Amino acid sequence: MWERMLEEILKAPVELALRDEADRDLLRAVASGNGWPLAGPCLQREEGSRRPGRRGGRRLKIVLSVGLAGFPEEARWLYPATLDLRWEGERWEITGWEWARIPPWALMPGRPWISEGFVLITPREFPGRQAGWILGRLEAFREEIEGRLPPEARRPGYLVVWAPHPRLYAEMVGAPPASRAATLYTTRPIRRDGQVIGCRPAEPIVVLNGANLEGDLARRSRRLKEVLRHELVHAALAGWQVPWRPIWLVEGAATFYARQRFWQRLAREDAPAIRALAKHILKSVYADFFSPRQAFLEMAVAWAMAEFVHERYGGEAFFALYRSFAEAPAEVVSRHAGDPLARGQAEQIAWELTPTLLQQHLGVREEEFLDAFVNWALSRLSGAR
Repeated sequence: MWERMLEEILKAPVELALRDEADRDLLRAVASGNGWPLAGPCLQREEGSRRPGRRGGRRLKIVLSVGLAGFPEEARWLYPATLDLRWEGERWEITGWEWARIPPWALMPGRPWISEGFVLITPREFPGRQAGWILGRLEAFREEIEGRLPPEARRPGYLVVWAPHPRLYAEMVGAPPASRAATLYTTRPIRRDGQVIGCRPAEPIVVLNGANLEGDLARRSRRLKEVLRHELVHAALAGWQVPWRPIWLVEGAATFYARQRFWQRLAREDAPAIRALAKHILKSVYADFFSPRQAFLEMAVAWAMAEFVHERYGGEAFFALYRSFAEAPAEVVSRHAGDPLARGQAEQIAWELTPTLLQQHLGVREEEFLDAFVNWALSRLSGAR
């Protein structure tokens, strides 16, 4: 099938001439689906030469587009790749193949478990009783969480992966193996006249770190239920995810809508510490995932900031502020040099947008917001002690 699609793109016969057997194994895994319920795979040429010519090498960029059984046709995952080609008179020889992002099914042979709103991919030997429990919890949490979110946040389906080994988990999500779960967001830039003016989020994938959650699954623990709720919020809000949204809104939304609470953690901090951390995450897109203690503290303050906005300004104002970053003016995004989807440029965009959007949706300046939040947090903490 792949050969036929490539021959259609290249308008000539093709032959793999890869030197590295690992590359061949990777391509075989991608082409086979590796046990995942893939639907309608398609290869499209993105750029590069496809005309036969001299024996010298050429490069071709393509994009694999693939659906998943049980998901709507428009919900497709995109995986760009670069081919190194050599024309041999009658055919193209593919001498190199590099994925910009390796499709997850190539990293983990899987078995699908399907419910009304979820496709759960696990290792093939995963117990059916445990898969059924996870799907049951996810379905219940989906109803609960989508009932708290605006109607436009509801999704037709979610993809969840149970990664059994820390190294595999880290490879799939690009996060430290110590974390428990992550929701992947892939974005494609929106261009106008050669400039990036925004981005379009792709379908999210929730990846669970099986090595860190195996004991929780055996105990049906509260912690695992919180992890599932939290990541489900991230996935539900994926349609508005952009790299320049400040981390307090990203994690604040996930913790607030998942009904997590962090007063006990915040009670250990004094007013200057709370204000300093709130000021840091107010405009920053970074999360300190490499320091579990710091990451947990940042999440606690982010939750408190989301709780504060909901209580002081209302849920509609919070969600309007959240989604406004995804509707950033094209001139703000495009004026930043380099790739605005990269972390450095995303941080610059967040710093420029945040004061304006706070004023627009909450009617406060940055320092006023921080002062009001700290006073509110101290008042709530004194009542919680």
